[in-house]
Amino acid sequence: MIGNAETLTTLALNADGVNLDYTDENGATTQINLGALVTAQETVTSLVQETATPTGVITYTNEAGTAQTANVVSANTDNAVKVGTDGGAYINANVKEVFSAEYAGATLYADGTDNLGMMTSDNTGPTGNYMNYYEWSSGEATPQDYDVIVRFTLPNDFTAWDATNPIVIDYQAEGSTTFSATMFLEDGTALGTIGASSSATWTTANLNPGAMTAGQTAVIILKLTGAAGDDTQKVRVGDITLNYKR
Repeated sequence: MIGNAETLTTLALNADGVNLDYTDENGATTQINLGALVTAQETVTSLVQETATPTGVITYTNEAGTAQTANVVSANTDNAVKVGTDGGAYINANVKEVFSAEYAGATLYADGTDNLGMMTSDNTGPTGNYMNYYEWSSGEATPQDYDVIVRFTLPNDFTAWDATNPIVIDYQAEGSTTFSATMFLEDGTALGTIGASSSATWTTANLNPGAMTAGQTAVIILKLTGAAGDDTQKVRVGDITLNYKR
């Protein structure tokens, strides 16, 4: 017969919320460490992205130590998606688009006044990295100018212009000749300008168009102005380079 004062055994969750407390018939409590029940040989599951020689492969290891792999990036040779240094899928968002004279989508334009002179196109040869260019000169008593007009449309995946060098234009303007440029949307909204500039050797000028959106069409007017009374001084314009992000 069990006496009313006898202590019953109990098994309860410890205050730490992890381990168990066992209380025997004498009221003595023993803590049971559940972590000790896990054998030292048990394999912990893991998920690892391969980065030493990035291949785009992720390896999963289960409790039994069995490894399974999955490709983040297809290994097909014609796949445009590459593997980044961290092993993940990578697409370079930077685009460099170069227009070389005679530019696709370009035309020559006389603005109606002071447009007498000679416009030609040529190539610099090896001394100028074989750059194509337009060349303008005039021997008239007053400065004469002529325009090269370029139209282009931004692709549908365009997101933003490069922050440092959005549009770079190569030019050479000898002596008193000058090169300048204006840019606007096809609806007439002004975007940016390059002031009248001269340089005895080939150099570059940056055009900052400000904010634009995918699919918009823009116009760049390249103005070539000759030297008064001296047709030996030439002004040339070469590559137009667009730098933007997709």
